[in-house]
This record gives sequence, structure tokens and C-alpha cells, in this order.
Amino acid sequence: MINLSGASINQVWSDAAKKEILLSRVETTRAIGAALAECDRPPGVWINSSAIGFYGDTGSFEVSEASPPGEGFLAETCAAWEAAVDEFDSAVRKVKMRTGVVLGRGGGALEQLLRLTRLFLGGAAGSGRQFVSWIHLRDLVSMFSWAATEEEIIGPVNAVSPNPVTNSVFMRELRSAVHRPWSPPAPAALVKLGARLAGTEGDLVLLSQRVFPQIAEAHDFPFAYPTLREALANLV
Repeated sequence: MINLSGASINQVWSDAAKKEILLSRVETTRAIGAALAECDRPPGVWINSSAIGFYGDTGSFEVSEASPPGEGFLAETCAAWEAAVDEFDSAVRKVKMRTGVVLGRGGGALEQLLRLTRLFLGGAAGSGRQFVSWIHLRDLVSMFSWAATEEEIIGPVNAVSPNPVTNSVFMRELRSAVHRPWSPPAPAALVKLGARLAGTEGDLVLLSQRVFPQIAEAHDFPFAYPTLREALANLV
């Protein structure tokens, strides 16, 4: 059983939006937990979505599944989301999939960044030193399937590539993939203003999250696209 429910965080975080983001995750998870607790023949595994927002802003510090939760709205939301999984006693094996920035065709973060880069606006955001922990969509799908079948996988799993990069490097690789020259960085204040005008939250670009898939690597998960250059060569 896989739960992917939750309102998009790609919006301006008004008080109402924050409430929707939190409750859409926690209440759905609780409903599933209550249902599974009543099942006479429950499924063998419950994989519940979470996110690397659990760690908050990590700066340049490396974190893994063993690291504690961070601070801020995303961290508090993810902590409550995961706590809801554990509210119900069940024999079902529970996996909490902490997903990073998913790169895929036809939508999501990559589509938005490609649009800017092709318009010669593909410079770094803010200082550019903030880390981006990403994963190719195909690897993410494979990781869900892998976690469903590998019975020793229990608890949090970081669904990210083993090679996070800084925003500056990310944008450089993106410019190279679409054959665009160097672009000047955008100041943090301008990034936040532009994000607000576009109907999203600037912190999504400016937060630094240097997250490693310790569990996946310890169990020899086969990443098809372990480096950003390989992922972009496939996607762009």
C-alpha cells in the first residue's frame, strides 16, 4: 500500500495554505492507519510519502536517515506526517519515503527551471551555495518498488541521488544541457519576489538540504541516474 496524498507545497505559504498542506498529509495518513489497523488481512507493507523537508535547512552539513528533524514549517510538517504513521499499532511493515527534488519530464521543478534557463535566466539563486538533493523520476519509481519488495527496509528512507549538488552547480549543468551561456545570479530578495509573483514560495529554492541516501546505498539500491549530468542527459 502506497500513500502519495498531500497538497502541493508549490504555492505561497499563507496561513490557509500551511493548514491545507499539513492536514492533507496528516489526516490522510491517519485515515489509512486506522483502516489498516482494522484489516483482517492487511497488506504486507505500507509506504507513506514524506520529504527531505524533515531535516529543515541543513546548510553544508550532511544528513542521513539517522539525523534528527530540523526547524521550520517544512520540518514540522514532515515530522507530524511521519508521526501519524506511528499512531496505529499494526503488523504492517512501515516505510517513510523522504523524497527530494524530483526531476522528470513535463512538469515539476525541472520544467520551471528549464523555462527560465532557455530564456537566458538560468543563473544561480541567491548565493548559489545552497545544496539541492534531487532524484530522477525513474529512480524514485524504482525505489518505491524496491522498498515494497525488500522486507528488511523499515522506517525512513531518503529518496535522493547519492550526489547532491549546490544550486550554482545545478544551474550550470542545466545551462550546459540546453546550450545556454553563463547567466548572472539572482539576489535572494529578487528570488523571493519573483517566486511570490509566480505563486510559489522562495524558500523552496533558497533552502539548503544536503541529504544522502544512506539506507538505499547500504542495501545496494541500483541508481540508474546517480549523477545530475546523467539525469539531465536523459531528461532534457
